[in-house]
Amino acid sequence: MKRFFLSLTTFLALWIFSFVGFSVQAASGYTYPPHLNGDPNYTLAYGHMGVGTYVDTKAVKVLDQSNKGVVFAVRTVSGLVLDRNNDWVVPAKDTKEFIQVFIRVYDDPWNIAYLYDYSKSNYKAVDLSSPYGYMQSAIGGFSIGWHTMTGTYYPNLRHY
Repeated sequence: MKRFFLSLTTFLALWIFSFVGFSVQAASGYTYPPHLNGDPNYTLAYGHMGVGTYVDTKAVKVLDQSNKGVVFAVRTVSGLVLDRNNDWVVPAKDTKEFIQVFIRVYDDPWNIAYLYDYSKSNYKAVDLSSPYGYMQSAIGGFSIGWHTMTGTYYPNLRHY
């Protein structure tokens, strides 16, 4: 009887968790592929309106490091990864590559990093705690790049 009760309890727990998981996915409407074209070296940094931005974790490079901070580059690839029905598009369409170059000055607050602005040929401050969508690709690139370089998650950041 005890074994039957444990089996029934386990079955009910699994059923409830699977239902809750399905409901959350259904409520969000769609899920972006975690890796570009199924390649685990390309990790999702941000997705919006069917376009996913992925960090090439094999191409994260430390450009300079001192006791004051670190400069590193992250290669990203963006492309159409969800169709109108929110089905995954493999291979991704209309892909574009871009290099993000970050500076993290250790004496600055935890949420401040600097991103190279190619249009102005200088670095601009990035608030890593920003909730705005237009910042999420940069924040995701920084977060994944940091994790790839150090093997640790950057403090107080959402982990991708």
